[in-house]
Amino acid sequence: MVTMVQSKYFIETTPIRVVELPRGGKKTEMNTMDLRVVDSYTRMPVGVVIHSPNASDKAEYLAKYFFDEGGNFDINSPAEGWGIRFDRAADAVWRAYSKDLPWHERIKRWFWRWLGVGWFLFGTVWGVLTSFLVKAITGAV
Repeated sequence: MVTMVQSKYFIETTPIRVVELPRGGKKTEMNTMDLRVVDSYTRMPVGVVIHSPNASDKAEYLAKYFFDEGGNFDINSPAEGWGIRFDRAADAVWRAYSKDLPWHERIKRWFWRWLGVGWFLFGTVWGVLTSFLVKAITGAV
């Protein structure tokens, strides 16, 4: 399926692994609730969203950004925390990454994301103009 507008980022989970045991048999390691935030344009990980149960044993997420020049990789969560909404934490990781990009990189990514819409509009206009030319040449109304 072709998407009209590409996403800014996507979220990857860790894969399920099957490990051979030395004494025979297999052990299945399920994926964790930790997620990687990957830039769709470069396919490069830009941060992580880490699952961390809080004191009441409910889901809590921490957001960490890989490319912070100050050395503090944590992203401050809102006062109520990210809660069970890992997508809000992933969006905060993307925004932290995006604001550090030079303006020409942001423009390049924006054009790349909307390229499908541009081709759709170009094809529509081209089709309408071709239709009018064919009707004018053949004399059809």
